[in-house]
Amino acid sequence: MSHHIDANRATLPPPDQQSPPVLQVEGLRTEFYTREGVAVAVDDISFVVN
Repeated sequence: MSHHIDANRATLPPPDQQSPPVLQVEGLRTEFYTREGVAVAVDDISFVVN
């Protein structure tokens, strides 16, 4: 069974009726510690997934 959604026909509700974000991250910092030292992957990144 296959399902197809036509993205051209999909509509979003007006901005005041949208759901809250699924994920919200603020100030993320990720480091990896290696024999050679610390490798900073991201530093102070923020994003929202709707």
